[in-house]
Amino acid sequence: VVLSNSAAVLLSVAFVNMLKGGNPLLALLLGLALGTGSCSQQMLGPLLLIMLGATATIHGELSLSYLGLGLLVTAILIEQFRLVMFKSLMSERGFSLDPLSALALFAPVAFLCTLFPACYEWHAHRALHMDGLQGCALALNSLVAVTLNIAYSRLLKVASPVTFTVFGTAKDVATAGISLVLVGGTVTPQQLLGYGTTLVGM
Repeated sequence: VVLSNSAAVLLSVAFVNMLKGGNPLLALLLGLALGTGSCSQQMLGPLLLIMLGATATIHGELSLSYLGLGLLVTAILIEQFRLVMFKSLMSERGFSLDPLSALALFAPVAFLCTLFPACYEWHAHRALHMDGLQGCALALNSLVAVTLNIAYSRLLKVASPVTFTVFGTAKDVATAGISLVLVGGTVTPQQLLGYGTTLVGM
């Protein structure tokens, strides 16, 4: 989340969500590398389309920040690795945990990984005073995050990480479209073609 948010400062929201269209490819490759996924010859064509689409989307960006791109790719890799590992906790070949047990096992690890960045951010912004409305919004956001993690874990129990990320593409499409309307930005025809190619590949 920290890397993804840092990348969003340097890149447009639409570009970030377009590039996330390649998530299923990364989930599949990580699954193959860790021995939790499988690939058939029928999948090679769609995988090639996803790769070409992601490449066209990156190449079509008018003001590309290589630092932002590096942060985003790192964030995507970490997220896909988390999904594959989380799925392995619940799979028959793994620990065969139920969704809540897997979440309870994974939550302390996530807490430790985010503790130092959170302390840094808290120290950097401690001069900012939070009013009651902001505190309420933060508490509600935390509850939504917990609920979302429970829903994710239940979905991952019955779906593969690749299927899970394909479902997430609908959210990415909606986010890219809404951000263009609300925030503005420029999307080149090459990016639209690349994003369309990625979606066809999925």
